[in-house]
Amino acid sequence: MTVGSSGVAMWLPRGEPSSSLSVPEPPPPPPEDGIQRKQSQDILSAITMVSHTKKLIETLRDNEWRSFLDDVSEFCKTHHIDIPDFKDPYFEGRSNRKGGHITTEHHYHFDVFNEAINFQLQVLDSRFNERVVEILELSVALDPNEGYKRFNSDSICKLAKKYYYLDFTEQEIDVLKFQLNHFEGYVKGHPVLGKMSSIAEVC
Repeated sequence: MTVGSSGVAMWLPRGEPSSSLSVPEPPPPPPEDGIQRKQSQDILSAITMVSHTKKLIETLRDNEWRSFLDDVSEFCKTHHIDIPDFKDPYFEGRSNRKGGHITTEHHYHFDVFNEAINFQLQVLDSRFNERVVEILELSVALDPNEGYKRFNSDSICKLAKKYYYLDFTEQEIDVLKFQLNHFEGYVKGHPVLGKMSSIAEVC
């Protein structure tokens, strides 16, 4: 038996030194440039995923009600679930006093199906509205990864003009565009600047 540095007694096999129980060193953290490269990729992935998700949901709402209804009907038949006659007039509540001016299918199509999808689109729009998405897209133009593959002087000028208008005059925006074009041509062939992987390194 031996006593560790924490004062806790430990049983050791005979003849085996206590150093064999040393705790392995934790793996080193990923390099800073690797983290920033991943962040840039994550921004692009997020923008793409949100855009595609919205298009898929909108397509489902606008063009796929009939196929959705067929799938639901087939499921109900398979599991012996009663299906209402969608051609019948729709009444609200059990009294059958309210409504009757629309069909049951119209109710489920527009008041349930479409409304549920519109709510999901509103949630996406509130979290990823056009302003947020545009800022993310324009910010990616500053990314120096892969030899400034995403560098775009027009996007950077638009970012400065639209969201940093208090910091740049119109004349300064014109000068900035000229400087960015010169910068882009210079850094791509530079032995050091051309290999930068983060905005912090460039600065």
